[in-house]
Amino acid sequence: MNGGMLEPAERYRQLLEELREHNYRYHNLNAAIIDDNTYDALYRELVEIEQTHPELVDPDSLTRRVGAPLT
Repeated sequence: MNGGMLEPAERYRQLLEELREHNYRYHNLNAAIIDDNTYDALYRELVEIEQTHPELVDPDSLTRRVGAPLT
């Protein structure tokens, strides 16, 4: 997936927000709106940006989590 012509920092923030929303919908609402392949592509793009631009990494990034919080 590509984020169009966004700067890496802007695309990174966009991906974090989008993936957090998809995680919430999937895990908390049981109401996913994208399929696993699409989610995986977005996640891989997030990882790629973090590897290419480590200065952008958010400590709360989904790539830094071991598991979901207990409900």
